Amino acid sequence: MIFLHACSTKKNTFTRRAFHNVNTHYNVYWNGNESFKQGVEELQKSARENYNRILPVFNFGTADEAKKVSNRMDRAIEKATIGIRRHSMVFKNKEYNKWIDDCFMLIGKSQFYKQDYNSARRTFEHIMSEYPGQPVYYDALLWIIQSNIQQKHYDEAIVRLEELDALISKETVPFRVRRMLPLVYADYYLKINNLNGAENALKQGIELNTSGRTRARLNFILAQIYQQQKDYARATEHYTKVLKGPSSFEMAFNARINMARSFDIYGGNKAGLEKELHKMLKDSKAVFKNWTLAAAAYNAGEGRIMKELNRQKVDNYYDLFLNAETSRYIYRILALKLLYEHPTEFGFYLRYKDQYPPIPTYKVAVDSTVNDLVAFAQQHQINYRILKDFNPWLLKDKLTVEAGRKYTFLIPKPGFINYDSLVSEISDGERIFNDTVNAVAPN
Repeated sequence: MIFLHACSTKKNTFTRRAFHNVNTHYNVYWNGNESFKQGVEELQKSARENYNRILPVFNFGTADEAKKVSNRMDRAIEKATIGIRRHSMVFKNKEYNKWIDDCFMLIGKSQFYKQDYNSARRTFEHIMSEYPGQPVYYDALLWIIQSNIQQKHYDEAIVRLEELDALISKETVPFRVRRMLPLVYADYYLKINNLNGAENALKQGIELNTSGRTRARLNFILAQIYQQQKDYARATEHYTKVLKGPSSFEMAFNARINMARSFDIYGGNKAGLEKELHKMLKDSKAVFKNWTLAAAAYNAGEGRIMKELNRQKVDNYYDLFLNAETSRYIYRILALKLLYEHPTEFGFYLRYKDQYPPIPTYKVAVDSTVNDLVAFAQQHQINYRILKDFNPWLLKDKLTVEAGRKYTFLIPKPGFINYDSLVSEISDGERIFNDTVNAVAPN
């Protein structure tokens, strides 16, 4: 009789409130939330990333990938629904079970991860109507915005984003929502291809978030934006930050690849780049157990090679059926190595003066805006074309320098733009490069 009396939700007493709060939290909600978390973890492991394009801020997987975790999400919805039906205690339009709003949020998020965005939005809208001004209200609004973005309802998404932005300036909004807002903004801007808007939102997101993996992903996306804009110096800066954080192997692998693609041959840190590429190859060899597969992964990506090894049930590069580019890649490396080491044995007789000698340069640092780069080049006895050749990260004919930042220009030394001047510096220029046929070694 005592047990049945305690289970009733018809009277608002301390004993009954305590009973239903404890049972909701540690029974139905806890079990449902565990199922939800397991589903999210499984989805994160199975969802593929396309590193050939700018990554989205959030990867919720494809429809097929979402279906694989639908059982986990259905169980979370079932448990949360039971919690609401059995343990909700509403008296005079006030809910006295503090876990009921969590149950509604669990239902909405589970529907979202199932990619049932219409149902998710209805659930979140119900939460907003039932809990105005409470912390969960802002959580629900943020998830509605994400639902709009996933459904490509961008006009509605920006209206809601601006609504939430206005609330943050006027009301006490939980920090977890403030921390997430720039990430959702960035995701929205990326979806509509507004890279400048995404850049600013990503910077705010990096400042507000302390999660190492989150910051690594945001830095990677920011680096991709700069790389697409040909701002290779800042792209390299943010790829380096990715490598210093707890990023996944695949993300770190692609960060090193993209650092190589963004490398400034005149002003880049060659030693640092070589170190990162060597580490990438060593890490890849540790995964695949041999150098040929590690080199193939350098070309095609670690995930692609691992997938093909498992699918084709082989354990080495030479038995794999791959695309034409990766199939030829190892053989091209070997051919290039042999040609470099023994060019004369293959009929290539190159004099040292036939090579492209490096052009000596000096550095010029600037910490204020340069409004006219044409005039800047002429001040250093070169033209604008040569300035651009030696500083390919320049995007316009002016350079805006933000407070506290510094940029370094590489300027060719006077007199060394002329090819004859460079060749004249080479001793024994007629000597044949790597002449293994006649066993003539360079000085």
